[in-house]
Amino acid sequence: MEHLAILVVDDNHINRLYLKTILTQWHHHVTEADSGASALSVCRQQDFDLILMDIRTQPMDGITAAKNIKQL
Repeated sequence: MEHLAILVVDDNHINRLYLKTILTQWHHHVTEADSGASALSVCRQQDFDLILMDIRTQPMDGITAAKNIKQL
């Protein structure tokens, strides 16, 4: 199985921890962000194979962040 670079975006720390725990057990490299704005900032510096994003984060929601990330 290919090991993926995955970005987990959620404003809830427990949700991020849960996903990171599972995904790292499967040997994927996981980066965390706590908002859409943080996700956009991280994506400017690194490429990801997969982004798991909560759509209701503040100050930038996940939908807006996804649109901006797609333009990068």
